[in-house]
Amino acid sequence: MDAHLEETQGQETQIPVLSCAEKNRNFFQEKRVFVVNLLGAPGAGKTSVLERVFPYLADKVNCAVILGDVETAKDAQRIADCNVPAVQINSQETSSLDGEMVAKVLGMFDWSEVDLLLIENIGSLTLTGQSDLGEDLKMVVISVPEGEDRPAKYPIVFSQAGACIINKEDLTPYAGVDIARMEEEITKINPNVSLFVTSCKEDLGLESLADWLMEKVKEKKQD
Repeated sequence: MDAHLEETQGQETQIPVLSCAEKNRNFFQEKRVFVVNLLGAPGAGKTSVLERVFPYLADKVNCAVILGDVETAKDAQRIADCNVPAVQINSQETSSLDGEMVAKVLGMFDWSEVDLLLIENIGSLTLTGQSDLGEDLKMVVISVPEGEDRPAKYPIVFSQAGACIINKEDLTPYAGVDIARMEEEITKINPNVSLFVTSCKEDLGLESLADWLMEKVKEKKQD
């Protein structure tokens, strides 16, 4: 008998074990759904941005939202009021969603009616920046009142982001913040990030954000 065969005979074939995030990613790829992991500190305006961008996506892209929060389903109700399917995940003690949490609620959507899934993560830039949910990209929402030094304080999440929204532009005169300086700090950390300056109050930048998302959805369908 061949010596090599003698050595390998009886050994079990090692099958790679996929993480929940990888399983999610394979699922989304199969469904051709573009997935955004939406990150941002509490009060940055993540839910408000979604509410205001949906009208620009209506009749063009079918959206669905998974929302993470420690308690309550208030944000999910806000999204549902926009006629967008929404599922709330209450983590209770965990400060970030994980792939397993997301996997458990995937069966609650009709995926034949979803082109774009937005996962609004729990408000923590420290942990959420390191969480892989199986998304296509991470999008960070930072508000003007948080200050110009926020990117420098949380470089990991900004370095991993495919897009960043500088929200609440209308508060610039009161916050004493230079938005150009914020943009400079972000691009210094991540030169390839797509940047958007928005104001939900003044309806600024939201149409451009919607157009960008629609293009990403189109690319995923063609992938």
